[in-house]
Amino acid sequence: MQRYLKFAVAGLSLVGVILGFAYKLTSYGGHGIAVLAACIVPAGLTGLFIAKPPMPRWAAIVSALSLLLAAMKTSGDDTDLNNIMMAAFGGMIAAVVLAIKPERPR
Repeated sequence: MQRYLKFAVAGLSLVGVILGFAYKLTSYGGHGIAVLAACIVPAGLTGLFIAKPPMPRWAAIVSALSLLLAAMKTSGDDTDLNNIMMAAFGGMIAAVVLAIKPERPR
């Protein structure tokens, strides 16, 4: 089950990155760049540990905190950024589950 959660974290964080570029978040200055960086970090970490399992607990915690930052920065009345918030929130939930029950080495 943890293998599928790793794919969910990576996929949802990549959805956040793609939506960030689609909504031109870099034009928001430091706020937009922070959101993009917060979505790229979990994609990189989970991509690394998809290639070389198992995923340690610290990587899941860093991913959850990073996606929490992305979700908090995009919450608000702007309906375009709510899509990024929902993708980040879903990825954060999957990362929290991975942090609670980490993948075991085979």
